[in-house]
Amino acid sequence: MDSTSHQPDNISTGTQVVSRVEIRGVDNSLAHRDRLLAVKRGEQPWQEVNAWRRELHRDCERALAESKLPERPDYEAANRFLVKARRGMATPDLRYWATRHHSHHYIGFAETQWKLFLEESKKRVKPLLDVYRVLLVGIHLMPTGEVEANLVNFDEQFHLPYIPELVARKLAGPEKSRLAKADLPFHEGEYQRLRAELQSAHESCQLPEAPSEATRTALNDLLVRLRIKGLPKHA
Repeated sequence: MDSTSHQPDNISTGTQVVSRVEIRGVDNSLAHRDRLLAVKRGEQPWQEVNAWRRELHRDCERALAESKLPERPDYEAANRFLVKARRGMATPDLRYWATRHHSHHYIGFAETQWKLFLEESKKRVKPLLDVYRVLLVGIHLMPTGEVEANLVNFDEQFHLPYIPELVARKLAGPEKSRLAKADLPFHEGEYQRLRAELQSAHESCQLPEAPSEATRTALNDLLVRLRIKGLPKHA
């Protein structure tokens, strides 16, 4: 029933966005909070939940039909929004957003990406680079609290000569982006080694268990401020 409780909330949020172009912050109370929690706890029968979901869905469809939002997003405005958000992370209260538990996200994501890579009949460079990117970002984050997602920038820190080679093969086009079977054992070994290194980085990490209240407040304020200012004026 846990995932079911998200359906009414998601539909209600969608209705709110298309009808009023209104976006909540991370700490704003939900309009249907008590009812949603009752659904999550399994206190409402499925028939009632489904009827409520259908009602909210109809409201969302009506709001969509009447919405004054544009057909396509303003990509330039979206890019400016992302640049502002990243610069905003440099403010004092937001420098400590990361916690040691972010390592679980990177480990889980790396496992998923590795499985997707193995499922390919013809192994490609790009999914393998995605695996390495996730692991290296996590390893770098644990001692520094900083997110660096550019693989090329990791060369000085990790000294992995195969990374620039894989990047070059990816950029060279489809003909060069296939991996030979003989390369797979090496990359599997590197995957396991870097995964263990990320786990070790988690265990020795000095990042906090959870973000401070000041960081939560600053993040909420940042999201609300940027979402409101980043929206096109005509919306």
